[in-house]
Amino acid sequence: MRKMAALLCLALMFLSTAGCNSPAATESQSRPNKDQQNDVMRYGPGLVIHHETPNLAQLAQRVFENFLQFEESKGCPETSRIKDYRIESIQMKDSNATDLVFSVSYAILPATDQYCLAGNGQREKDGWISHIFNFVKVHRKDNTFNIVETATSPIPN
Repeated sequence: MRKMAALLCLALMFLSTAGCNSPAATESQSRPNKDQQNDVMRYGPGLVIHHETPNLAQLAQRVFENFLQFEESKGCPETSRIKDYRIESIQMKDSNATDLVFSVSYAILPATDQYCLAGNGQREKDGWISHIFNFVKVHRKDNTFNIVETATSPIPN
């Protein structure tokens, strides 16, 4: 009986210390990076524009095309990679000095049959997925424009 109790105590001590890290290591692992602190999700690389684009709809189109071009690249996971795209329409919703919100309707041609269709859109016989609709929020920092959020319902600015 004493051997069992001693064995049980050893097992409990092992379990209580297994997986423990030093406080500094634990803190550095759980500390969010700067983008997480700002609640920023990256949708591919940002678009750098060194001159003013007077038309916000043109700016929105360029930023969204940059995102779709990223989805065509090898840097994008195969299950979300596309071969081609068409932007059907863009409508501006809101903007200020650092943020831009617009809605976009577009179509994509997936690169593989394993493409994961989430949200909305209609699969066509020719392989295209059309009538995909999203609201998109773009954040500007200096000359870089990054998509920080997409949703199927309106995004507050």
